[in-house]
Amino acid sequence: MIRRLRRSAAIGLVACAALLGGCTSGGPDPGTAAPSSAVTTSGAGASSPPAGSAAASSTTPTTTSLVPLTPDGLQTGPGVEGDRITLGLLVDPTLDRGFSAGVRLWQSTINRTTGVCGRRIELRTAESSTGVDATVTDYREIAPEALGLLTLSDSAVQTELAGRFALDQIPAVTPIGRSADLSPWGPMIVGATEDILAINAESYLLQAGIVQPGSELGVLTDGSADAIEEQAGLQWFADRNDIRLRTFSDPAAAQWTGLTAVAVLGGPTLTREVLTATGPEVTVLTTLDGFDAAAIDPAWSERLLVSTPTTALDSDNPAAKAVITAYTESGGTDPGPLLFAGYASGATWGRLLQRACSQADLTRSGIRAAATDLPPAPADSLLGATDLRSLVTAGLPATRVSAVSKADPQAPGGLSALTWLQAAPGISDYVPGG
Repeated sequence: MIRRLRRSAAIGLVACAALLGGCTSGGPDPGTAAPSSAVTTSGAGASSPPAGSAAASSTTPTTTSLVPLTPDGLQTGPGVEGDRITLGLLVDPTLDRGFSAGVRLWQSTINRTTGVCGRRIELRTAESSTGVDATVTDYREIAPEALGLLTLSDSAVQTELAGRFALDQIPAVTPIGRSADLSPWGPMIVGATEDILAINAESYLLQAGIVQPGSELGVLTDGSADAIEEQAGLQWFADRNDIRLRTFSDPAAAQWTGLTAVAVLGGPTLTREVLTATGPEVTVLTTLDGFDAAAIDPAWSERLLVSTPTTALDSDNPAAKAVITAYTESGGTDPGPLLFAGYASGATWGRLLQRACSQADLTRSGIRAAATDLPPAPADSLLGATDLRSLVTAGLPATRVSAVSKADPQAPGGLSALTWLQAAPGISDYVPGG
């Protein structure tokens, strides 16, 4: 049980642990700043990496040829010691928005209860960095000393890292990404991929009567890899529901007349331009990539919708309420919209570790083996019934549900929940890239 949190929070988070398939974690409370050294660990017994430790690279696998055994026959590998399990946390600070705080909340929850396999969870991080080269440098620093990783990066960086994960055979969990990066040895994308986020959001527009069969949906795209995949998702749903897409790449040349909704496939600048150019009768839909809470005029809040991998922080979903209560009562303030995604990514690691422990194999290959036969998470988990088996065996999405929220400057994270997790009708037939 969570020691000496108020009883209501303790009960709520223990219930959440059950919903998420087991929350076992530990370390500093959310909001605790990491030391400023190049590489840090958190949790009791944390220490700097040994001098001269090997660095992972695209040509040097991080795995070792020797697999030590504990006295009770448990196989262990990099990142596993007698009293702790070390995971790497590799996060682009420009994308974080509460993700790291969610991971640390999961860690704290586990370490205050039972740990995993009799061990505490520690997180090894690098100095904040952005871009492919800097992230690869951080990866080489962190990976050799970790059993696996939790990551959050943009698509270009994630694609680069995916090849390194496969070569080094290091398990990595991330809540966002493109279907194009799904593969048995790539990152385990445990949230809805870009195309599925788009499909479910368009389905919401149809169900809410914002767009009608036979009408058009405006699409403004920046042409990025993410946008291309999102547009493919929009087109898949449109083709099956008698909706036509009116697509633009230049907002200045766009024709908004007759449209009731516009999907923005790009950054916050494009979102603001569409909101400014259209009237109150036009709903604007984007993803977290196109949402900047600090730059949203309150007058736009009722017509700006955001598609997200989890519900908004003010959701009345029981699992969501339990996590936000624990975050608040452990001293966290100003949560970002990816707090739940961070917690859920940690909880996925918790389920993997528990499975690997039950199979007496806390090695990187043992984590992969655990993923291939791990039952789906409970349907009411923060990311839904995430099924890693379909991802690591067939390269298919781990989940097909997501949520829709509306911009709200007064809500935590700047978003207010419109839906719980839901899937578009017929989405089980969707095959990425098909």
